[in-house]
Amino acid sequence: MTARGQRRVGKSYRAYAHLQRAQARRHPDSEHARRFINTENELVTQLTHAGWSVRRALKLLGISRSTWHYRHRPRRSTGVRIPHKIRHQPTAIKPEVVHAIQTRIKKAWAQGDSVNEAYATAWDEGVMLASVRSWWRIAARMDNAVRPARAQRATRTAGTSRRPCVQASGPNQAWCWDITNLPGQYRGVTFKAYVVMDMFSRKIIAAYVHERESAQSAVELFAQAIAAEGCVPAVVHADNGSAMRSMALQEFFAGCQVKSSFSRPRVSNDNPFSESLFKTLKYRSDYPGVFTDLEHARAYIKRVVDWYNTQHHHSGLGLFTPVSVHDGSWVAQQKRRQDVLDAYREKHPDRFHRAPVAAGPAEQVGINLVGVQ
Repeated sequence: MTARGQRRVGKSYRAYAHLQRAQARRHPDSEHARRFINTENELVTQLTHAGWSVRRALKLLGISRSTWHYRHRPRRSTGVRIPHKIRHQPTAIKPEVVHAIQTRIKKAWAQGDSVNEAYATAWDEGVMLASVRSWWRIAARMDNAVRPARAQRATRTAGTSRRPCVQASGPNQAWCWDITNLPGQYRGVTFKAYVVMDMFSRKIIAAYVHERESAQSAVELFAQAIAAEGCVPAVVHADNGSAMRSMALQEFFAGCQVKSSFSRPRVSNDNPFSESLFKTLKYRSDYPGVFTDLEHARAYIKRVVDWYNTQHHHSGLGLFTPVSVHDGSWVAQQKRRQDVLDAYREKHPDRFHRAPVAAGPAEQVGINLVGVQ
């Protein structure tokens, strides 16, 4: 071993000097750093006095030209460096506004709603405090003690086969449906929740809970849904369950001139709207987890369907409710939101690089539309 700073036998000067310069950068005020830098400067001076150019001398010693330049012409000192996060930001949200946003977020969390729900509710009330991204940043900084606990559920892996393709550009063009289990209080007891949803507006067209899964119950549900809407969809998408594939239901669809579409086996993403809906319904804070009887399950589904259709500000619909998209009332609501945004921009023009636009629902939605013209 050699003493610290001492050159090792067999090590080239360039390699040795490279390490010493790195150490000098880490400890610029040390005696060793000053001694090494002075030695290198003296070597360059001696070589230039011997007729070498500065560039040639630097190349021989392995010193970059920029290092030599800043060694003799140090960069201007920046003074005390202030971290970016504590610098004064002229467009920063004021503390009282942050507090108001936190209050609304806490209230939404207490009711089992998301940050998007809190933001959209305030927006519809004519209150624009900050952008939705700012709301999420403020929520991320809030204490974990006030956050709602999130349950973790297992997910499936997908298989491979021919994928279905369904698209809709308006309400009642395409429906999707599925059946989910609602666990009872005894082992082996589950209640079957049948849910039919419009693919474009995400409105739940019909929903009912039965004790068991059957084709006849599915036929009755669709008969009620068609009667309630006063029209039939062009296509109904579902997975490959026995009720979905049943002859009774297919004959009913054929009589109504409705085309059937089915998911690939074990590919839940082929029915994403229904899967997303069930997760929303089952991850609510008021979800019982276990249902005492059939009436309990029916009461919960009835209540949560009403909330989902009329109160849920859907992130996939520009934070409009499914009912407003289904009946077209979102257009007037979007105009009111745009007026609120314009007023907010006039109040804080330095927070915008371009005119803000109130988002609306997508013009076309569907399943597996990637690559479809």
